[in-house]
Amino acid sequence: MDTEQKEISNDFKKKVSEWIALDDKIKDLVKEVKECKEQKKQIENTILQNMDNLNLVILDIGNGKIRKNISKTKGALKEETIKDSLFQIFKDDNQASTTTQLILDSRPIVETTRLKRTYKRTN
Repeated sequence: MDTEQKEISNDFKKKVSEWIALDDKIKDLVKEVKECKEQKKQIENTILQNMDNLNLVILDIGNGKIRKNISKTKGALKEETIKDSLFQIFKDDNQASTTTQLILDSRPIVETTRLKRTYKRTN
């Protein structure tokens, strides 16, 4: 039984080492992707300005097209926005506040469990 316990322990250590190696790799890749996205965004702004100057919506690039796409999204619901909207309906600040709180309190709470890696501070 002692050797079985040792095997489990070694397997566990191996899994932790693998997880750390993957975590390091992901961290490096995320940093590289972030840098690429920043460069792409700068170039994108230049291309958009040129397309505006040339009154282009679609740009043929040989193996496809680049399309100027405009999308609109609504912002996140905020407590103040909900309360103001309910006040317009109820014309009663107390009822709007109570209803707003009821809406906020009834939102489901989603709980997830993950590993989080921390680093020792170097001073």
